[in-house]
Amino acid sequence: MVEDRGRKYVLRLYLNGKPFIRGPDDFRFELDLIRFLLEQGIPVAAPVADVDGESLIRFETGSETRLAVLFEFAEGQDIWETMQEEHARELGSTVAALHLGMDGFTSKHTRYHLDLDFLLEEPLRLLEAHPAYDGKESLAFLREFAGVLSERLRKIPGSRGAYGLIHGDLGWHNIHHHSDLGMKIFDFDLCGYGWRAFDLAVVKLQFDDHHWGAFVDAYDSVRPMSVVERESIGDFVHVWPMWHIGDLLRNPNPILQLGTGSVEQEIDGWIAFLRRLGGTRAGYNAVAVC
Repeated sequence: MVEDRGRKYVLRLYLNGKPFIRGPDDFRFELDLIRFLLEQGIPVAAPVADVDGESLIRFETGSETRLAVLFEFAEGQDIWETMQEEHARELGSTVAALHLGMDGFTSKHTRYHLDLDFLLEEPLRLLEAHPAYDGKESLAFLREFAGVLSERLRKIPGSRGAYGLIHGDLGWHNIHHHSDLGMKIFDFDLCGYGWRAFDLAVVKLQFDDHHWGAFVDAYDSVRPMSVVERESIGDFVHVWPMWHIGDLLRNPNPILQLGTGSVEQEIDGWIAFLRRLGGTRAGYNAVAVC
């Protein structure tokens, strides 16, 4: 974080080598989306532009060029530090407004899709290719688990509204709440096209039943969901750990590469988490959402 004349800013330095980022146009898509949402009155952290209107900054760091953007600081605290029912409802209506606002966005730039291949099937292929999991019972569990989950998710409508632009990472660390200024959503690094239920599942993973009920009711009052879409949130709760496993295996950061043991232990932890959520060799049950 940096300060200038009493105002706070955050410099986001993007990692190179992310497989879903093909070039600078992907970052420009993200910035165009954020500016569009600001015009719609959606509370998101604004990028700072130079005198030419450019927000994307290039840094030469040794042997590589890194891209960065300076954002206005999102005042307030992590929403989960002061969570009350009214905050859950405010967040629900805010996320619904975010999704509705995204429906009106168009861009000459392109962005990736968080489809079943990216979220579920590619992570499984990456894990199958790693020798540390060859022949492991946990891999057999994930194959069966992913197969059942994939079959269920293929029944979810991919129509406009249910499928469209999403934030991709609505975790506690990307949402601030201020007592006077309200909600502020930031860090659209993972934004792309996907099921809105995936965004909602990330929220559900962090809420207790009471606050989740307040959140989803407020969301549904602004952007009504079909029964199928609402029920699919429980399935996407299971998809998120699979996506996270894939992200660990795709990660270009050498510190996080497999072989150190730390990432393998984290993957084993997510597999154990999936088992506790309800997936077993004997069957599969979605997490109840209502």
